[in-house]
Amino acid sequence: MKMVIIFYCMFIAAVITQPGQCENNNTTTNNSTSETVCLDLIGCLDIGSPWVSVTRPCAKPSSPKEINTKIFFYSDPFPERQHYVYQYPHTNVSRIPFQRKHPTYILIHGNNADGSSSWMHKARRTLIEKKLANVLIVDWGAVTKTNFPLNMLQVCGSARTVALEVATVLHRLIHHRHLNISETHCVGHSFGAHVCGYIGKNFTGQMATITALDACQPTFEGQPSKVRLAKGDARFVMAIHTDAQPTALTGSVGFMAAFADVDIYFNGGIRQPGCIVPSNSSDIDLSDPVKAAKFMAKGVMACSHSRAHAYYTEAISNHNCIFWAHRAEMKNMLESLTHILTNAQSSKFTALSNKCDNPEDCIPLILGMEHYPGRGTFLVTTSGSSPFCIDESVPLNYQEKMDAGSRMYAAVIKALEYITPKSLSKHLWAD
Repeated sequence: MKMVIIFYCMFIAAVITQPGQCENNNTTTNNSTSETVCLDLIGCLDIGSPWVSVTRPCAKPSSPKEINTKIFFYSDPFPERQHYVYQYPHTNVSRIPFQRKHPTYILIHGNNADGSSSWMHKARRTLIEKKLANVLIVDWGAVTKTNFPLNMLQVCGSARTVALEVATVLHRLIHHRHLNISETHCVGHSFGAHVCGYIGKNFTGQMATITALDACQPTFEGQPSKVRLAKGDARFVMAIHTDAQPTALTGSVGFMAAFADVDIYFNGGIRQPGCIVPSNSSDIDLSDPVKAAKFMAKGVMACSHSRAHAYYTEAISNHNCIFWAHRAEMKNMLESLTHILTNAQSSKFTALSNKCDNPEDCIPLILGMEHYPGRGTFLVTTSGSSPFCIDESVPLNYQEKMDAGSRMYAAVIKALEYITPKSLSKHLWAD
Protein backbone atom coordinates (compact mmCIF):
# COMPACT_ATOMS: atom_id res chain seq x y z
CA MET A 1 0.00 0.00 0.00
CA LYS A 2 2.86 2.43 0.84
CA MET A 3 4.34 1.82 -2.60
CA VAL A 4 1.03 2.64 -4.28
CA ILE A 5 0.63 5.88 -2.29
CA ILE A 6 4.16 6.95 -3.22
CA PHE A 7 3.42 6.27 -6.90
CA TYR A 8 0.22 8.31 -6.69
CA CYS A 9 2.05 11.28 -5.17
CA MET A 10 4.60 11.04 -7.97
CA PHE A 11 1.78 10.97 -10.51
CA ILE A 12 0.09 14.09 -9.13
CA ALA A 13 3.42 15.91 -8.94
CA ALA A 14 4.18 15.01 -12.54
CA VAL A 15 0.79 16.25 -13.78
CA ILE A 16 0.97 19.53 -11.90
CA THR A 17 4.55 20.32 -12.89
CA GLN A 18 4.26 19.23 -16.52
CA PRO A 19 5.18 22.23 -18.72
CA GLY A 20 2.25 23.65 -20.65
CA GLN A 21 -0.26 21.15 -19.25
CA CYS A 22 -2.96 23.76 -18.82
CA GLU A 23 -2.01 25.91 -21.77
CA ASN A 24 -4.12 25.75 -24.89
CA ASN A 25 -4.06 27.74 -28.11
CA ASN A 26 -7.67 27.36 -29.16
CA THR A 27 -9.02 28.36 -32.52
CA THR A 28 -11.85 30.56 -31.27
CA THR A 29 -14.20 33.24 -32.48
CA ASN A 30 -14.33 36.83 -31.30
CA ASN A 31 -17.20 35.89 -29.00
CA SER A 32 -14.84 34.09 -26.60
CA THR A 33 -14.56 35.61 -23.13
CA SER A 34 -12.77 34.75 -19.89
CA GLU A 35 -15.77 32.56 -19.00
CA THR A 36 -16.53 31.18 -22.48
CA VAL A 37 -14.60 29.56 -25.29
CA CYS A 38 -16.19 29.46 -28.75
CA LEU A 39 -15.07 26.74 -31.12
CA ASP A 40 -15.30 27.21 -34.87
CA LEU A 41 -18.50 25.85 -36.39
CA ILE A 42 -19.67 23.74 -33.44
CA GLY A 43 -20.55 26.23 -30.68
CA CYS A 44 -19.46 27.84 -27.43
CA LEU A 45 -18.62 26.27 -24.07
CA ASP A 46 -18.76 27.70 -20.57
CA ILE A 47 -15.37 27.49 -18.86
CA GLY A 48 -16.35 29.11 -15.59
CA SER A 49 -17.18 27.25 -12.39
CA PRO A 50 -18.01 24.37 -11.99
CA TRP A 51 -16.42 23.41 -15.33
CA VAL A 52 -13.08 24.79 -14.18
CA SER A 53 -12.37 25.23 -10.49
CA VAL A 54 -9.79 24.66 -7.77
CA THR A 55 -10.98 21.07 -7.41
CA ARG A 56 -11.34 20.62 -11.17
CA PRO A 57 -8.38 22.39 -12.85
CA CYS A 58 -9.20 21.21 -16.37
CA ALA A 59 -7.59 22.90 -19.35
CA LYS A 60 -9.67 24.88 -21.81
CA PRO A 61 -11.33 22.72 -24.48
CA SER A 62 -9.10 22.30 -27.53
CA SER A 63 -10.43 23.22 -30.96
CA PRO A 64 -11.69 20.55 -33.40
CA LYS A 65 -8.66 21.22 -35.60
CA GLU A 66 -6.28 20.52 -32.71
CA ILE A 67 -8.05 17.38 -31.55
CA ASN A 68 -8.48 16.02 -35.08
CA THR A 69 -11.34 13.73 -34.05
CA LYS A 70 -12.08 10.96 -36.51
CA ILE A 71 -15.47 9.27 -36.69
CA PHE A 72 -15.84 5.98 -38.56
CA PHE A 73 -19.12 4.38 -39.59
CA TYR A 74 -19.91 0.65 -39.94
CA SER A 75 -23.14 -1.18 -40.75
CA ASP A 76 -24.72 -4.33 -42.15
CA PRO A 77 -24.35 -6.03 -44.63
CA PHE A 78 -20.62 -5.15 -44.81
CA PRO A 79 -19.56 -4.90 -41.15
CA GLU A 80 -15.84 -4.67 -41.97
CA ARG A 81 -16.21 -1.84 -44.48
CA GLN A 82 -15.14 1.42 -42.85
CA HIS A 83 -16.65 4.76 -43.88
CA TYR A 84 -15.12 8.06 -42.79
CA VAL A 85 -17.62 10.64 -41.51
CA TYR A 86 -16.57 14.13 -42.51
CA GLN A 87 -17.20 16.52 -39.63
CA TYR A 88 -14.65 19.37 -39.54
CA PRO A 89 -14.87 21.90 -41.04
CA HIS A 90 -17.97 20.78 -42.98
CA THR A 91 -20.02 17.91 -41.54
CA ASN A 92 -21.27 15.57 -44.24
CA VAL A 93 -23.27 12.40 -43.62
CA SER A 94 -24.57 11.84 -47.15
CA ARG A 95 -21.93 9.28 -48.15
CA ILE A 96 -22.38 6.71 -45.41
CA PRO A 97 -24.79 3.73 -45.80
CA PHE A 98 -26.89 4.75 -42.79
CA GLN A 99 -29.98 2.59 -42.19
CA ARG A 100 -32.64 4.62 -40.42
CA LYS A 101 -34.74 1.64 -39.31
CA HIS A 102 -31.87 0.18 -37.30
CA PRO A 103 -30.56 1.29 -33.89
CA THR A 104 -27.38 3.36 -33.74
CA TYR A 105 -24.50 2.74 -31.33
CA ILE A 106 -21.66 5.18 -30.58
CA LEU A 107 -18.44 3.69 -29.15
CA ILE A 108 -15.92 6.02 -27.47
CA HIS A 109 -12.54 5.04 -26.03
CA GLY A 110 -10.82 6.50 -22.97
CA ASN A 111 -7.35 7.79 -22.17
CA ASN A 112 -4.22 6.28 -23.75
CA ALA A 113 -6.31 4.71 -26.51
CA ASP A 114 -7.57 5.43 -30.01
CA GLY A 115 -10.02 4.16 -32.60
CA SER A 116 -8.09 0.95 -33.11
CA SER A 117 -8.86 -0.30 -29.58
CA SER A 118 -9.81 -3.95 -29.90
CA TRP A 119 -12.77 -3.78 -27.50
CA MET A 120 -14.58 -1.28 -29.73
CA HIS A 121 -14.20 -3.44 -32.82
CA LYS A 122 -15.26 -6.58 -30.98
CA ALA A 123 -18.33 -4.73 -29.74
CA ARG A 124 -18.94 -3.28 -33.19
CA ARG A 125 -19.03 -6.72 -34.82
CA THR A 126 -21.37 -8.07 -32.14
CA LEU A 127 -23.75 -5.10 -32.39
CA ILE A 128 -23.98 -5.39 -36.15
CA GLU A 129 -24.51 -9.15 -35.96
CA LYS A 130 -27.12 -9.11 -33.21
CA LYS A 131 -28.85 -5.78 -33.70
CA LEU A 132 -28.07 -4.95 -37.37
CA ALA A 133 -26.89 -1.69 -35.83
CA ASN A 134 -25.37 1.41 -37.34
CA VAL A 135 -22.09 1.84 -35.43
CA LEU A 136 -20.03 5.02 -35.03
CA ILE A 137 -16.51 4.63 -33.62
CA VAL A 138 -15.10 7.88 -32.24
CA ASP A 139 -11.31 8.25 -32.38
CA TRP A 140 -9.86 11.17 -30.40
CA GLY A 141 -6.51 9.52 -29.86
CA ALA A 142 -4.58 12.61 -30.94
CA VAL A 143 -5.41 13.99 -27.47
CA THR A 144 -5.75 10.87 -25.34
CA LYS A 145 -2.47 9.28 -26.47
CA THR A 146 -0.37 12.44 -26.38
CA ASN A 147 1.80 12.86 -23.28
CA PHE A 148 -0.02 10.07 -21.42
CA PRO A 149 -0.56 9.86 -18.45
CA LEU A 150 0.23 13.52 -17.83
CA ASN A 151 -2.53 14.67 -20.16
CA MET A 152 -5.54 14.22 -17.87
CA LEU A 153 -6.31 17.91 -17.47
CA GLN A 154 -6.20 18.49 -21.22
CA VAL A 155 -8.30 15.39 -21.92
CA CYS A 156 -10.80 16.56 -19.30
CA GLY A 157 -11.33 19.85 -21.17
CA SER A 158 -11.20 18.41 -24.69
CA ALA A 159 -13.83 15.76 -23.92
CA ARG A 160 -16.43 18.51 -24.25
CA THR A 161 -15.21 19.45 -27.74
CA VAL A 162 -15.39 15.81 -28.85
CA ALA A 163 -18.94 15.56 -27.50
CA LEU A 164 -19.97 18.65 -29.47
CA GLU A 165 -18.45 17.18 -32.62
CA VAL A 166 -20.33 13.91 -32.20
CA ALA A 167 -23.56 15.75 -31.36
CA THR A 168 -23.15 17.82 -34.53
CA VAL A 169 -22.91 14.61 -36.59
CA LEU A 170 -25.98 13.19 -34.85
CA HIS A 171 -27.98 16.36 -35.53
CA ARG A 172 -27.06 16.08 -39.21
CA LEU A 173 -28.12 12.44 -39.22
CA ILE A 174 -31.44 13.42 -37.65
CA HIS A 175 -32.16 16.12 -40.21
CA HIS A 176 -30.75 14.47 -43.34
CA ARG A 177 -30.90 10.71 -42.70
CA HIS A 178 -33.83 10.43 -40.25
CA LEU A 179 -31.85 9.15 -37.29
CA ASN A 180 -34.13 8.32 -34.33
CA ILE A 181 -32.35 9.68 -31.26
CA SER A 182 -34.55 7.52 -29.01
CA GLU A 183 -32.97 4.47 -30.68
CA THR A 184 -29.42 5.77 -30.23
CA HIS A 185 -27.03 4.28 -27.67
CA CYS A 186 -23.61 5.43 -26.43
CA VAL A 187 -20.94 3.21 -24.87
CA GLY A 188 -17.85 4.87 -23.42
CA HIS A 189 -14.82 3.77 -21.43
CA SER A 190 -13.19 5.99 -18.80
CA PHE A 191 -13.18 9.57 -20.16
CA GLY A 192 -15.30 8.27 -23.03
CA ALA A 193 -18.14 7.58 -20.59
CA HIS A 194 -18.32 11.28 -19.72
CA VAL A 195 -18.18 12.19 -23.41
CA CYS A 196 -21.31 10.03 -23.74
CA GLY A 197 -22.81 12.02 -20.87
CA TYR A 198 -22.14 15.34 -22.61
CA ILE A 199 -23.68 14.00 -25.82
CA GLY A 200 -26.72 12.86 -23.86
CA LYS A 201 -27.08 16.28 -22.24
CA ASN A 202 -27.00 17.85 -25.71
CA PHE A 203 -30.14 15.87 -26.51
CA THR A 204 -31.73 16.54 -23.10
CA GLY A 205 -31.72 12.89 -22.09
CA GLN A 206 -33.62 11.63 -25.15
CA MET A 207 -31.02 9.02 -26.12
CA ALA A 208 -32.00 5.40 -25.45
CA THR A 209 -29.09 4.26 -23.28
CA ILE A 210 -25.63 5.22 -22.08
CA THR A 211 -23.27 2.49 -20.90
CA ALA A 212 -20.36 3.69 -18.78
CA LEU A 213 -17.40 1.33 -18.68
CA ASP A 214 -15.56 2.32 -15.49
CA ALA A 215 -16.19 6.05 -15.90
CA CYS A 216 -13.18 8.20 -15.05
CA GLN A 217 -12.83 9.39 -11.44
CA PRO A 218 -10.19 12.20 -11.48
CA THR A 219 -11.78 15.63 -12.20
CA PHE A 220 -15.29 14.05 -12.18
CA GLU A 221 -15.89 12.30 -8.83
CA GLY A 222 -17.77 14.54 -6.39
CA GLN A 223 -18.49 17.15 -9.06
CA PRO A 224 -21.96 18.52 -9.99
CA SER A 225 -23.94 16.38 -12.41
CA LYS A 226 -23.71 19.00 -15.17
CA VAL A 227 -19.95 18.38 -15.60
CA ARG A 228 -20.05 14.57 -15.64
CA LEU A 229 -22.13 11.61 -16.71
CA ALA A 230 -25.24 11.34 -14.55
CA LYS A 231 -28.61 9.68 -14.33
CA GLY A 232 -30.95 11.43 -16.75
CA ASP A 233 -28.41 11.92 -19.54
CA ALA A 234 -30.26 9.11 -21.35
CA ARG A 235 -33.50 7.29 -20.71
CA PHE A 236 -31.40 4.52 -19.16
CA VAL A 237 -27.87 4.92 -17.81
CA MET A 238 -25.89 1.83 -16.77
CA ALA A 239 -22.46 1.91 -15.16
CA ILE A 240 -19.92 -0.88 -14.76
CA HIS A 241 -17.44 -0.29 -11.91
CA THR A 242 -14.15 -2.21 -11.87
CA ASP A 243 -11.56 0.18 -10.38
CA ALA A 244 -13.59 2.12 -7.81
CA GLN A 245 -10.98 2.93 -5.20
CA PRO A 246 -9.92 6.39 -4.02
CA THR A 247 -7.39 7.88 -6.43
CA ALA A 248 -5.65 9.66 -3.56
CA LEU A 249 -5.02 6.38 -1.72
CA THR A 250 -4.53 3.80 -4.45
CA GLY A 251 -3.94 5.55 -7.77
CA SER A 252 -7.11 3.97 -9.19
CA VAL A 253 -9.05 5.98 -11.75
CA GLY A 254 -12.56 4.45 -11.79
CA PHE A 255 -15.61 6.35 -10.54
CA MET A 256 -16.51 5.16 -7.03
CA ALA A 257 -20.02 6.44 -6.30
CA ALA A 258 -23.19 5.00 -7.79
CA PHE A 259 -24.57 7.55 -10.24
CA ALA A 260 -26.64 5.63 -12.80
CA ASP A 261 -30.01 3.91 -13.06
CA VAL A 262 -28.11 0.64 -12.65
CA ASP A 263 -24.61 0.53 -11.15
CA ILE A 264 -22.87 -2.85 -11.33
CA TYR A 265 -19.78 -3.35 -9.17
CA PHE A 266 -17.81 -6.28 -10.52
CA ASN A 267 -16.03 -8.20 -7.76
CA GLY A 268 -16.93 -5.44 -5.34
CA GLY A 269 -15.79 -2.78 -7.82
CA ILE A 270 -12.20 -2.84 -6.63
CA ARG A 271 -9.08 -4.68 -7.77
CA GLN A 272 -10.17 -7.31 -10.25
CA PRO A 273 -9.15 -10.99 -9.98
CA GLY A 274 -5.95 -11.60 -11.89
CA CYS A 275 -4.84 -7.96 -11.65
CA ILE A 276 -1.81 -7.82 -9.37
CA VAL A 277 1.04 -5.42 -8.73
CA PRO A 278 3.88 -6.37 -11.10
CA SER A 279 6.75 -8.18 -9.44
CA ASN A 280 9.23 -5.60 -10.73
CA SER A 281 7.50 -2.66 -8.98
CA SER A 282 10.45 -2.27 -6.62
CA ASP A 283 12.69 -1.51 -9.60
CA ILE A 284 10.89 1.75 -10.47
CA ASP A 285 12.96 4.89 -9.90
CA LEU A 286 10.77 6.96 -7.56
CA SER A 287 12.99 10.01 -8.10
CA ASP A 288 11.55 10.31 -11.61
CA PRO A 289 7.85 11.31 -11.25
CA VAL A 290 7.17 10.87 -14.98
CA LYS A 291 8.40 7.26 -15.05
CA ALA A 292 6.57 6.48 -11.80
CA ALA A 293 3.33 7.94 -13.17
CA LYS A 294 3.61 5.95 -16.40
CA PHE A 295 4.26 2.75 -14.47
CA MET A 296 1.11 3.26 -12.40
CA ALA A 297 -1.06 4.29 -15.34
CA LYS A 298 0.02 1.52 -17.71
CA GLY A 299 0.41 -1.25 -15.15
CA VAL A 300 -1.38 -1.37 -11.83
CA MET A 301 -4.13 1.10 -12.71
CA ALA A 302 -4.76 -0.11 -16.25
CA CYS A 303 -5.60 -3.75 -15.55
CA SER A 304 -8.70 -3.32 -13.37
CA HIS A 305 -9.76 -0.21 -15.29
CA SER A 306 -9.69 -2.01 -18.64
CA ARG A 307 -11.55 -5.04 -17.30
CA ALA A 308 -14.75 -2.99 -17.66
CA HIS A 309 -14.70 -3.19 -21.45
CA ALA A 310 -13.52 -6.81 -21.33
CA TYR A 311 -16.58 -7.72 -19.25
CA TYR A 312 -18.90 -5.70 -21.49
CA THR A 313 -17.72 -7.20 -24.77
CA GLU A 314 -17.90 -10.71 -23.33
CA ALA A 315 -21.37 -10.05 -21.92
CA ILE A 316 -22.90 -8.95 -25.21
CA SER A 317 -21.17 -11.60 -27.33
CA ASN A 318 -21.20 -14.72 -25.14
CA HIS A 319 -23.94 -17.11 -26.26
CA ASN A 320 -23.42 -19.55 -23.41
CA CYS A 321 -23.20 -17.55 -20.18
CA ILE A 322 -24.96 -14.51 -18.70
CA PHE A 323 -23.51 -12.13 -16.10
CA TRP A 324 -26.35 -12.03 -13.56
CA ALA A 325 -26.05 -9.00 -11.27
CA HIS A 326 -27.50 -9.29 -7.76
CA ARG A 327 -28.75 -6.39 -5.69
CA ALA A 328 -26.18 -5.04 -3.26
CA GLU A 329 -27.01 -4.73 0.42
CA MET A 330 -25.29 -2.69 3.11
CA LYS A 331 -23.41 -5.77 4.34
CA ASN A 332 -22.05 -6.30 0.82
CA MET A 333 -20.75 -2.75 0.61
CA LEU A 334 -19.17 -2.96 4.07
CA GLU A 335 -17.40 -6.15 3.02
CA SER A 336 -16.16 -4.38 -0.09
CA LEU A 337 -14.88 -1.47 2.01
CA THR A 338 -13.05 -3.91 4.27
CA HIS A 339 -11.28 -5.36 1.23
CA ILE A 340 -10.18 -1.86 0.19
CA LEU A 341 -8.85 -0.97 3.63
CA THR A 342 -6.98 -4.25 4.03
CA ASN A 343 -5.81 -4.27 0.40
CA ALA A 344 -7.24 -7.80 0.07
CA GLN A 345 -7.74 -9.50 -3.26
CA SER A 346 -11.22 -8.69 -4.55
CA SER A 347 -11.56 -12.22 -5.89
CA LYS A 348 -12.58 -13.17 -2.35
CA PHE A 349 -15.62 -10.94 -2.65
CA THR A 350 -18.90 -12.74 -3.29
CA ALA A 351 -22.50 -11.57 -3.34
CA LEU A 352 -24.47 -12.48 -0.24
CA SER A 353 -27.57 -13.62 -2.04
CA ASN A 354 -28.30 -15.05 -5.45
CA LYS A 355 -31.88 -16.07 -4.81
CA CYS A 356 -33.49 -13.21 -6.76
CA ASP A 357 -36.52 -13.27 -4.48
CA ASN A 358 -38.03 -10.37 -6.41
CA PRO A 359 -37.67 -9.40 -10.08
CA GLU A 360 -36.00 -6.18 -8.95
CA ASP A 361 -33.27 -8.12 -7.12
CA CYS A 362 -31.39 -9.29 -10.22
CA ILE A 363 -30.64 -7.97 -13.67
CA PRO A 364 -28.77 -9.62 -16.57
CA LEU A 365 -25.96 -7.78 -18.34
CA ILE A 366 -27.24 -8.18 -21.91
CA LEU A 367 -28.33 -6.01 -24.80
CA GLY A 368 -31.79 -4.81 -23.84
CA MET A 369 -31.20 -4.97 -20.07
CA GLU A 370 -32.93 -1.58 -19.72
CA HIS A 371 -36.26 -3.33 -20.19
CA TYR A 372 -35.79 -5.44 -17.05
CA PRO A 373 -37.29 -3.98 -13.84
CA GLY A 374 -34.20 -3.92 -11.60
CA ARG A 375 -32.77 -0.50 -10.70
CA GLY A 376 -30.13 0.46 -8.16
CA THR A 377 -26.76 -0.98 -7.14
CA PHE A 378 -25.79 -4.55 -8.04
CA LEU A 379 -22.87 -6.95 -7.68
CA VAL A 380 -21.30 -9.49 -10.02
CA THR A 381 -18.57 -12.04 -9.32
CA THR A 382 -16.26 -13.19 -12.13
CA SER A 383 -13.35 -15.50 -12.72
CA GLY A 384 -9.81 -14.16 -12.93
CA SER A 385 -9.30 -14.77 -16.64
CA SER A 386 -11.27 -14.98 -19.87
CA PRO A 387 -13.94 -16.25 -20.11
CA PHE A 388 -14.87 -14.17 -17.07
CA CYS A 389 -18.53 -15.16 -16.80
CA ILE A 390 -19.33 -17.71 -14.10
CA ASP A 391 -22.14 -19.93 -15.35
CA GLU A 392 -25.38 -19.21 -13.56
CA SER A 393 -28.75 -20.41 -14.77
CA VAL A 394 -31.70 -18.02 -14.86
CA PRO A 395 -33.26 -18.08 -11.36
CA LEU A 396 -36.63 -19.80 -11.65
CA ASN A 397 -38.36 -17.67 -9.04
CA TYR A 398 -37.14 -14.56 -10.89
CA GLN A 399 -39.14 -15.59 -13.94
CA GLU A 400 -42.10 -16.71 -11.82
CA LYS A 401 -42.46 -13.40 -10.02
CA MET A 402 -42.13 -11.09 -13.01
CA ASP A 403 -45.44 -9.72 -14.24
CA ALA A 404 -46.81 -11.16 -17.47
CA GLY A 405 -45.76 -8.18 -19.59
CA SER A 406 -42.20 -8.23 -18.26
CA ARG A 407 -41.95 -12.00 -18.77
CA MET A 408 -43.08 -11.64 -22.37
CA TYR A 409 -40.64 -8.83 -23.05
CA ALA A 410 -37.80 -10.71 -21.36
CA ALA A 411 -38.53 -13.71 -23.58
CA VAL A 412 -38.40 -11.51 -26.69
CA ILE A 413 -35.14 -9.86 -25.59
CA LYS A 414 -33.64 -13.26 -24.82
CA ALA A 415 -34.61 -14.52 -28.26
CA LEU A 416 -33.18 -11.46 -29.99
CA GLU A 417 -30.01 -11.75 -27.94
CA TYR A 418 -29.24 -15.32 -28.86
CA ILE A 419 -31.05 -15.79 -32.17
CA THR A 420 -29.79 -13.10 -34.50
CA PRO A 421 -31.84 -11.68 -37.37
CA LYS A 422 -29.20 -12.81 -39.84
CA SER A 423 -29.11 -16.46 -38.92
CA LEU A 424 -32.28 -17.67 -37.25
CA SER A 425 -31.42 -21.29 -37.86
CA LYS A 426 -27.89 -21.18 -36.47
CA HIS A 427 -28.23 -19.72 -32.99
CA LEU A 428 -30.72 -21.67 -30.94
CA TRP A 429 -30.33 -21.17 -27.20
CA ALA A 430 -32.08 -22.81 -24.29
CA ASP A 431 -31.71 -22.82 -20.54
